[in-house]
Amino acid sequence: MLYCGRCLQLKNDRWPARAIENHEFLHESRQSFSSLFGSAQHQDTFCSMPHFENLRLKPHKGLQAADLIDLRQINVICGPNNSGKTTVLECIASKDLRSLGVNADPKVADRLAKASVRSAGWANTAQALDQRYFQAVENAWKTRPCWFAGESQELWDPIGLIWRANFGTWASPDQALKHQFEQSFPTIKAELVPPKRRLELTRRAGREQIRTDGTGLLNFLFMAKNQEESSQVRKDYDRISEAFRNITQQFEFELFSTKTQRFGYDFAAREVTG
Repeated sequence: MLYCGRCLQLKNDRWPARAIENHEFLHESRQSFSSLFGSAQHQDTFCSMPHFENLRLKPHKGLQAADLIDLRQINVICGPNNSGKTTVLECIASKDLRSLGVNADPKVADRLAKASVRSAGWANTAQALDQRYFQAVENAWKTRPCWFAGESQELWDPIGLIWRANFGTWASPDQALKHQFEQSFPTIKAELVPPKRRLELTRRAGREQIRTDGTGLLNFLFMAKNQEESSQVRKDYDRISEAFRNITQQFEFELFSTKTQRFGYDFAAREVTG
C-alpha cells in the first residue's frame, strides 16, 4: 500500500478560455517538444522511443575511451565529484564524441548480405555463390557481440581473407557491404540536460519554447492538459504522464492555476491495492 497524498485538481474555470485555446502557442510548444523528445507517431509511450543500446565513447578531457554495452532506457552513472560523470554525458550528447553500436543480431547480418550481394561479380545469377556469401557474412558478423559505426572494414576483413578461395576471381561486393553496414545505425538525437538544484513548482503563464533545462515545460503541460483528448498535444501530455508514472513507480502529477495567472503542479502517490 502506497501513501496517497493530497493532489490538487485542475480548475478550468480559474484560467481564461482564450489562453487555453491559444493554438498558435500550442503549435510552437509542440514543435519544441517534438524536437527534444521525438514525434509521437507510432509511439504510445516514451518507453517505445528509440534509445542508445551500445555506445563507444571517444577520448574527451580525462576520459581515454569507453564502451557502454547493453544500455537500457534508464541508466545511472554513479561516482564521486570530479570523477568524470559529466564528461561521459558530454560524450553521449555529442555525435562527434561517440559512435553508435548495434547488437550482432543474425537478422541484421542476413539483411546486409542480401542487400550487398547484388554488387558481387555474379550479380545474383548463381544461387550457390549467394549462399556461400551469406554464410561468410554471417560468420564474420557473429565474431563480436556488437558492432560500432565505422567498423565496416573490420567486418569485411575476414570475408576478404577467404574471398579468392571461395569465390575465385569474381569481383567482391566489399564497398556495397560497407555502405549497407554504415547505414544500419539509427539516427538518435541526444540532449544534455543541465542539473537543476531547485525544482520549479510554479511558473508565470506565457509563450515559451521548451528547453532542456525545463523552461517552458510547465506552460506546455498546462495548455496540453486542457485540449481535446483526440488532439496530438493532449496525446503528448498523456505520454509524459504515463512515462512519469513508470519512472517514479506510480507517482502522479496534477496541474493547477492560481488567481495570479501562474501555473503549478503537485505530486501524489497512486494507491495500489492487492
